[in-house]
Amino acid sequence: MRIREYLREHILLFDGAFGTYYTEQFGPKRGENFSLEGLNLFRPDRVRAIHMEYLSAGAHAIKTNTFGAYPQNLAQGAQEAHDVIRAGLTLARESLLAYLEEKKNSEDENSPADQALRGTGEATASAEEDYFIFADLGPAPGEEEEERISAYRSAIDCFLEEGARYFLFETLPEEKTVLDAVRYLKEKCPEAYLITSFAVMPDGFSREGRNYRDMLAAAARESAVDAVGLNCMSSVRHMDHLVRELVDPGKPLLLMPNAGYPVVRGYRTVFEGNVDYFAEILAADADQGVSMVGGCCGTTPDYIRALSGRLCTGRPAGGIREGEKPCLRIFRQAADAIETRRESRAGAREFAAAGSGNLDADQSVFYQKLLSGRKVIAVELDSPKGCDVSKFMEAAQTLKEAGADILTISDNPIAKARMDSSLVAGMIRQRVGMDALPHMTCRDRNINATKSLLLGNYAQGIRDVLVITGDPIPSAQRDEVKMVYQFNSRKMMAYIQALGREEGVFPHPMHIYGALNVNARNFEIELERARQKMQAGAAGFLTQPALTSQAIANIQRASDVLRSEDPRVKILGGIIPVVSEKNGRFMQSEVSGIDVPDSLIERYVGKDRAACEKIAVISSLELAEAMTDAVDGYYLVTPFMRAHLIRRIMENLPR
Repeated sequence: MRIREYLREHILLFDGAFGTYYTEQFGPKRGENFSLEGLNLFRPDRVRAIHMEYLSAGAHAIKTNTFGAYPQNLAQGAQEAHDVIRAGLTLARESLLAYLEEKKNSEDENSPADQALRGTGEATASAEEDYFIFADLGPAPGEEEEERISAYRSAIDCFLEEGARYFLFETLPEEKTVLDAVRYLKEKCPEAYLITSFAVMPDGFSREGRNYRDMLAAAARESAVDAVGLNCMSSVRHMDHLVRELVDPGKPLLLMPNAGYPVVRGYRTVFEGNVDYFAEILAADADQGVSMVGGCCGTTPDYIRALSGRLCTGRPAGGIREGEKPCLRIFRQAADAIETRRESRAGAREFAAAGSGNLDADQSVFYQKLLSGRKVIAVELDSPKGCDVSKFMEAAQTLKEAGADILTISDNPIAKARMDSSLVAGMIRQRVGMDALPHMTCRDRNINATKSLLLGNYAQGIRDVLVITGDPIPSAQRDEVKMVYQFNSRKMMAYIQALGREEGVFPHPMHIYGALNVNARNFEIELERARQKMQAGAAGFLTQPALTSQAIANIQRASDVLRSEDPRVKILGGIIPVVSEKNGRFMQSEVSGIDVPDSLIERYVGKDRAACEKIAVISSLELAEAMTDAVDGYYLVTPFMRAHLIRRIMENLPR
């Protein structure tokens, strides 16, 4: 019986977690480094033993020990990867045949049929049709998409050469790259059976900020994909909640939760979930129509044994009806629940609006000004270096009185720690009473910290955020102060946009802005990045300071190109006043992303402070006049907290 026929009559039970179970059984010792995939070559006895344990526990599908079998992950490169894959498949096959032989020998030896078949191999071959070996691959390594695609294809070629026909692409943080891989695989082997399984946290987002509904829907639409799933990162109860909020993907669904959540014991990370609890919930999901179940991190053979004991041997009576999709019943419940929450949320909005007298009370005043068509002024202030915010707040008050529409707060510029930009933005809202736009870098925060900060911002009335990648941390050894960079700016924007679509996260949208480097040497690449940011949810752009004629020309080109794709996109032209010859030469030599022409610096030579500030005002207004037709407003960067200087510029800006 092959897998499609098997799934029509049975729930397919996968094995549990090879890696965490191996660590629990055999180490490693403290400080010991080894490759789990390399065990296929160096400890095949242990690999066979673990496969056998899961099969004995009731699994009918086992995964090869090849999760990270990519050349980039292995010391010897491509040849070792092929050897690991070959050995992984061989060990899984040997384990299955050995298990089936043991199972056959343990049955009633007095059965005439068994006696007749014994020794011919026919009984084992017949039983083998109810078991499946999946070529297992985790996320492909590589910084660039082309690298990941190449890694997938290399591993796929190895598996196909060794005769693999069942494939599980698991623990995936995004769908785009793997869908290229499965199309490649299906073209080379049309009869292959492919599952794509995504790893998301309890809130439904992957480590790259992708929403599980979007990833599953995209995978299910791909004709080369035979089944979709969720595995890892979430416990069984949270995964159960997630699946009940899905619409029917129209393809079989696999669920492989973790055994609860990890804790640290000494120098090891362990899972201490409850076996019966795990089995009860996952078996209930299977009873509702989930086609394939198993376990991820922390799930030992005991979990699979308990789950096997609770699963029906066939589909439940009165379960899947003729012509009904396998997962339909669980998703029908989800549709009702989502509609109920939607109605409840709408009622809450009406209630809030009635109390405030304004349905749009939570919307950004700054964004409304942008939509009105009048030119806006955003002014950047560096957050305080220490704990005293008095001078900062004085500057903020000055700028508000001068007519600034919003204050933007840089986030640890040039990777130098300052007061948190979001906390400062909240103080501006409370003490000064004006909109604030905190910068958020990808350098310092992972996905959890990002979401926490966004929720806190929203609660403080902040509806606008500037998302930037962030300057790298200068260090002799980069591991002294670790950079996070879990996102780039485009992925973070997409994540914030996806959060806004989730029920109950942001009652009103967060308005996302991006940086546009008009001083880039290859501005066409920068424009392409801007297009990607728009697709990820950017409502507008704040440009790097434009101090050259080329930068002004690039602002004009950006306006033409980006508005042709979306007329609603907003552009604020960046201006930073140069306040002295020394200041100009410093920016010219040491500040990335700012070009200061020599002709501008020469205007300051030999001038005192008062004269320099006069030149700064005049030159800034000249730049503003040159860009005014191409921008929706101005983004003024305050040098050295000189709010009075910015005020003088603001008073004469073309509006």
